Amino acid sequence: MKVLAAKDIFAKMEGYEFHYFDCWKEVLSKSQKWEVHLEVAKDEKKKKEAKSKEAEKRKASDDEDNDNESLSKRPMGVKKAKDEEACRRMLKEQHEKDRRILENQIQLNRECFELMQRRDDREVLAKDLTGLDDDVREYYQFLREEILQRMREKKMSQASEANNE
Repeated sequence: MKVLAAKDIFAKMEGYEFHYFDCWKEVLSKSQKWEVHLEVAKDEKKKKEAKSKEAEKRKASDDEDNDNESLSKRPMGVKKAKDEEACRRMLKEQHEKDRRILENQIQLNRECFELMQRRDDREVLAKDLTGLDDDVREYYQFLREEILQRMREKKMSQASEANNE
């Protein structure tokens, strides 16, 4: 009934009939956005009827609040959903790239550390201890023992890993 009345009012005001009535009837009237709009309109109508004279004085600020509420209740549009999904996908891809870069940097740092340690170990092992005082000689002998022990442990762990594979 209200729809037919609205159709007649439109025809009188515009001078021609509403051409997209079938589209509205079949598709738009059943869409979620339209249902939310109708619910918001009903809620606003009830609120307006229930307002007291004091609340009417603050109508301007209440209208802004109602507009914000109706906007927040409205479901997300298809375009915005696609944009957000694309943004999420791009962030995920960037996060993955950053993670791989970080892993590569960590690996490079490890390799650099190992190279520097091998260089330092070679210097200690190649050091001529003749002519050094006793304290310095003892220090270098202790370092040599540590280096050799570390090398033995590394060789044993590599051998056990090879056996496990």
